[in-house]
Order: sequence, then structure tokens, then C-alpha cells
Amino acid sequence: MPGTVDYLDWIIHLDWEPQFDLGTSEPQLEVTPERLGLSAGDIVIDGHNALGYDRLRELLARRYSVSTENVLLSQGASMANFLICAALIRPGDEVVVERPAYEPLFRVPQLLGAAVRRVERRFENGYRLDPSDLRDLLTDRTRLIILSNLHNPSGALLENNVLREVGELAESVGARVLVDEIYLEFLFERTPPSAFHLGGPFIITNSLTKVYGLGGLRIGWAFCDPEMVRRAQRLYFTMGVHHPICAEVFGHAILGRRAVWERWARACSRRIAENRPAVDAFIGGREDLQWVEPAAGLIAFPRLRGAGSSTELAELLRRRFDTFIIPGRFFDDDRHFRLAWGAAGPALRQGLDHLAAALDVLGPG
Repeated sequence: MPGTVDYLDWIIHLDWEPQFDLGTSEPQLEVTPERLGLSAGDIVIDGHNALGYDRLRELLARRYSVSTENVLLSQGASMANFLICAALIRPGDEVVVERPAYEPLFRVPQLLGAAVRRVERRFENGYRLDPSDLRDLLTDRTRLIILSNLHNPSGALLENNVLREVGELAESVGARVLVDEIYLEFLFERTPPSAFHLGGPFIITNSLTKVYGLGGLRIGWAFCDPEMVRRAQRLYFTMGVHHPICAEVFGHAILGRRAVWERWARACSRRIAENRPAVDAFIGGREDLQWVEPAAGLIAFPRLRGAGSSTELAELLRRRFDTFIIPGRFFDDDRHFRLAWGAAGPALRQGLDHLAAALDVLGPG
């Protein structure tokens, strides 16, 4: 059915809590109010919050050096992506989306009646984006170009010079560029400025979910021009009036306490840094796997060198090893799978041992 998201339907209905999780793309840290420096005084469950919590909007504006008029609050980056698409796209428009891609990035435009064209980010090219490939896909009906940075599922970085070329191409046909940046801050102290600061056609989305493992708060946002903010807010009202004030007050309390936030960020960064060598060694020691080493973060998109599919591999891991990966069919290519390393060290190492055993069972094909 056009517009439905097979990946989300699959993962929601798994009915399984794996002991060894190599699929979840956020740091798997124990999240408690105490660890986040929250107290009963931070709880607000009622109040006027139709456009989102003003103090959170102001805090995000300061943090990312944008105007408060540019900040659209939403329930997670997924809703922000939907609202921006719905504000821009009309039936018959064309939208260009990277491939491979996180499935909702192309399913939502399809749901809205757009013709979706795909620009390739090739494994053989390190998942870089070649602007000349994009140029060949643009027409006077193109309304939106959708990319992710860091790339989901590979973790590849889009450099600013490439993004500038993309922006110039978009402007040449009157299109916008939506960059999903939910993984970008996995670069931590090396994080470049948001693509929003490139100006022109750029819109970005982000959230507290991935880099800092706070998905339960469902706090996301977009940076866009004030008129786009107003259009997206009006669309939000079709789904409900008030934003979740408790979550947004919590989000403000966490972000607004520098010492607490920096301590939490260090914990997330430390988990990733401690786990990465084990993953590097694992991939490097397997002749049946190839990968593009991610620029940062905790996800990659290894390719199986044999004839088997990642769907077979994922089912074998589930059935025999209680271990979870995400099949590549949800990212356009079942020769690959998405691997994540946000689990605690011992669980990660055991999960990788299970992955090795499952690959050995499948054999070279």
C-alpha cells in the first residue's frame, strides 16, 4: 500500500525483546530522572502549550544559533519530517530521495501523492552523494530533495561543499532541501554547523532521540523559515492542539542544565568510543563482510559477500541466538544489514559472537 512503512510495521510487531541488540540505533543507557538531574519540581502536566514550550524553543534557538521564529517543535524528528513534507508537497509534485534511505523518508512523499525519484549513494563510492547524479533527476516539478546526514543507514558524512552544490541545484528549479540531521551530533565536538546555516533552500530536522538516547521524550524539531513554521503548525493542529507539555518541560530541564547535559553527553560518547574497536575488529576479521567505515556514530551498513540475504541472517539470529539486526530490505538492499553498537560492552561482544556464528552457518552461499 503506497505510503505505508513496512519497516515500522515490522519492528512494532516483532513481539520480541532480544537479549542481544545489534539493531537499535541509539546508546542503550539506563535513562532515569536521577541520572538526568530531574526532580519532582520539573514535572508539569498541564498548561497552555499549543505551539510547543516557549522556553524549549528559545533554548534550541540559542544552542544552534538560529532565531526562535525558525524553530518548529514536534513529537520526534519523524513528525517533523512529516510536517515539512505535508507543508510542501502536493499531488503530482516530484521529490528526490537518497538511496539507500530510512524508509519513511520516501514513503511519506508517496503518501502525499508525490512521484519519488531516487538519487544513488553507492557503496562503491563510500555512500558519497554525487551532485551530478542529482542534477539529472531534477525537473520543474521537483519540490523537495531529502537527504540524511550522517547517512542512515551507513553513517557516511555529507561534506558542506557537497551540500552547497545540492542547495544550488535545488534553487535552480525552485525546490527545497530537507536534511535529516538526527545522527549528525554523533560527531560530538567535531560536529559541523547545521546545514540550515547554509541558507537558501535548506530545512533540517533533528531530535533528542538518537545521539542522546532520549527517544521516550519524543522531542524533535525542524529549522525552517517562519512561514514554513506557521504552515507546519497549522498541519499539526489537524492531529491535536497541544504539544506534550510534560515531555517538553523535561527536555528543557535537561538541555538547560549544562553540567547535567554534558555529563550525559560524555556517557553517550564514551559508550560509542569503547564499543567501536570491537566492531572494527569484527568486520575486519570477516571475509564474508564488507563495509564503508562510518564517519562517526554507532551504525553501519555491512554488505554480505555471499549469496545469502540479510533477511535470512536476521531470522537465523533471532531463532537461534536471540540476537537482533535490521535486514537491509528496509533500506533498499537485502544484501546489506544495519548494524548498531549502542549496547553495553559485554552484550555487544556476545552479540557479535552470535553474528559470527550465524554467518558461519549461512556459509559462502
